[in-house]
Amino acid sequence: MKRTLGIAAIEQSEWPPYGKQRFYFEDMVNACSDLHLEFFFFSPLDVLATNFIEGWIFKEGIWKKTVQPLPYLIYDRAFSADIGRAVLARFRIFLKNGNFRVLNPVDMALILDDKVAFHSYLSKKGLPTLQALAFEALNDTALFNNDPVYYIKPICGSGGLGIFVAERKAKNWLLKNHINSESEEFGSLNELYSFLLNRIEPSKYFIQPKAKVADYEGSPYDLRVLIQNYGNSDYRITGMALRIGQQGSNVSNLQAGGTALPLEDLEEYFLKTFGRTLESELEVIENLAKKTAALIHEDFGSFAEIGLDLLLTSDRGPIIMEGNARPSRWVFNVMAERFKDNQEKYTHFKNLRTLSVRMPGVYTAGISNLI
Repeated sequence: MKRTLGIAAIEQSEWPPYGKQRFYFEDMVNACSDLHLEFFFFSPLDVLATNFIEGWIFKEGIWKKTVQPLPYLIYDRAFSADIGRAVLARFRIFLKNGNFRVLNPVDMALILDDKVAFHSYLSKKGLPTLQALAFEALNDTALFNNDPVYYIKPICGSGGLGIFVAERKAKNWLLKNHINSESEEFGSLNELYSFLLNRIEPSKYFIQPKAKVADYEGSPYDLRVLIQNYGNSDYRITGMALRIGQQGSNVSNLQAGGTALPLEDLEEYFLKTFGRTLESELEVIENLAKKTAALIHEDFGSFAEIGLDLLLTSDRGPIIMEGNARPSRWVFNVMAERFKDNQEKYTHFKNLRTLSVRMPGVYTAGISNLI
């Protein structure tokens, strides 16, 4: 008997039915063909109205509409940017109250989605992370004497959108957007604060100092680490990649025009920049990722996967910047394309992509406590 995994996602007009996620979903169905699973794709918008929902299946290369009851096993791939946080929150409360088995538990996903809440969690667990300040802290000039650059970020943002960068220039402050295409100069921090009050909702933003990291060829970068559950709480790193932003940008996100490199390609850079070997850096990164996964498991129970974004700092080593309960795998495709003239590396990253796409199905197939 096949078990059904319900995948919650928002329908899109571009690349229907699920936008860019459509390609991920098609790859997942194909990669899991041997696991005796069925996949039912549905919208969270429809769940609250009836127990039987109109959704989609992908079979023999074709998307087909169907009507099915909501499965017990749920893989949440819905993003608040598509339908709004309030609607998505109602859907997740429904899942939690209905005792559905969500591959990434609802409470865990809520913590990871809220950057301030996740920072607080990391701090309480003694994990290395960045300081997070409430937006209102801009009123307290004394707090901003130590660092010359601060990021003003959406609490629940993604893709680098909505980020501002405040940089001290002598006695003035320069405010830039995340890609440096717009800037404003202010004579004081209070003037900058007043300006932002007319541009954003303060309760939805927080502030972080810029960590002590070196850029790579004039571009910002961070490290994406994908951790997946191979079954029986066997959390492993499926892959990692440096995400490198465009020159002049303040973010490294692929959605903002960034690219990716395998960490192994920067061995000389690490030694020159940080005075540390790549081998020692990798060991610290892997231990940090595994420790984080173990603590999250201890507090929220078994989960399928998380993406961690790390900064590689000169003074503190690797630190955790953000977590993602719905991580993308596109970075593996980006790296494969970078090495399309190198068959060995191209195949390696394509295989990592396939493995990472398959793992939620492997996790689902191994779940034993079904009701």
